[in-house]
Amino acid sequence: AELGYGARPPALGMDMLSGAEGMLYFENISPNSPAGNPDDGRHAYAYLNLQYADGTPITQQGFGYNPDSSAPPTNWAWPGAPEAGAFWSEFDADDQGTAREPFDRRFLLVAEPFELGPGATHTVDLAILWARGTSNTNSVAELRSYSDRVQAAYDAGQLFAPAGLPTSLTPLEIYPNPARDEVTVAYRLPANGATALAIYDILGREVARVDNRRQAAGLQRVRVRTDRLAGGAYVAVVTSESGRQSQLFVVAE
Repeated sequence: AELGYGARPPALGMDMLSGAEGMLYFENISPNSPAGNPDDGRHAYAYLNLQYADGTPITQQGFGYNPDSSAPPTNWAWPGAPEAGAFWSEFDADDQGTAREPFDRRFLLVAEPFELGPGATHTVDLAILWARGTSNTNSVAELRSYSDRVQAAYDAGQLFAPAGLPTSLTPLEIYPNPARDEVTVAYRLPANGATALAIYDILGREVARVDNRRQAAGLQRVRVRTDRLAGGAYVAVVTSESGRQSQLFVVAE
């Protein structure tokens, strides 16, 4: 068992879908440390430039802070696959198979550079992903697989809405979310008419046509069996004569 999380602890991760420049790790230690909690704007700005407070770049050794090291620089901390015990990862921090001790580690995910004029806005799309595999390291492997699938759907323009469907009017309510055996899809129709409820995977493929009938205006609730769906992210889409409503939901393993 893994310290209170059971024999198969899940993995939680983030994917900056709209583009990331890199990721830097630092430790919960004195802010006076170049690799500790930032204590002023210059320290935080150095982190945003993927450097530590003394100008040291991230290098592939330990947790990334290695002054006077000949280790190769990188923008990405710990890209190695922990399930394989690969370098550079928490399970092989020195290319000699040395694992890192548990500690309170923190990270900063840095977006790609962009210009922001007076009064302008910029949108960053961030996915928060969850996976549970057969072990702690396999959970990370599953998480990476989910991340690749979500990123591919995002890049293809199919993550927030299946291809070929019009823009969403109003969201659905789906509960429980994440789901296991069944979810309830709740939506409101402004007028009587033909209505279809379908489920799509994150690549935009229809995996289930749940409901297809005329419904009255007002609040509708439809139960959907999810026990035959593989664990992962799905989109429920209600298409009616008044438009389309959609919502992302997750089926837990």
